[in-house]
Amino acid sequence: MESTKSFALKLIYITIIMEVLSFGWWFFMPKEWVNRNIFMSPLFFMGITFLINNFLNAKLHGKFQSFLNRYLIVTTAKILGLLILMGVYIYMFPEDSISFVITFFINYVVYSFFEARVLVLKNKEN
Repeated sequence: MESTKSFALKLIYITIIMEVLSFGWWFFMPKEWVNRNIFMSPLFFMGITFLINNFLNAKLHGKFQSFLNRYLIVTTAKILGLLILMGVYIYMFPEDSISFVITFFINYVVYSFFEARVLVLKNKEN
């Protein structure tokens, strides 16, 4: 349970950093480059990352092949779900599409890198 607590704290720290960077982006960049949901995006990705990590931790201690299959399925489902979400948002708010894609992509890369790094480190321990 301690590893989940440690993971959650690290995730909160990264989210705070992303929120501070979002505030800087919102404050210093031209308004057409700023998405209206810039402060919600890190919170959204924090929730997704936390759920996926908890789901994958269940198979981390079993066979590696079982974990790998689950990881690939979850990652594929995550990418498809996020692409659908992005498509719906762009369809509904075309005037905000470029700033949304930039914000979304940056958050996706940061949180996916964090998630992969944590899983690799946990796998090395096991």
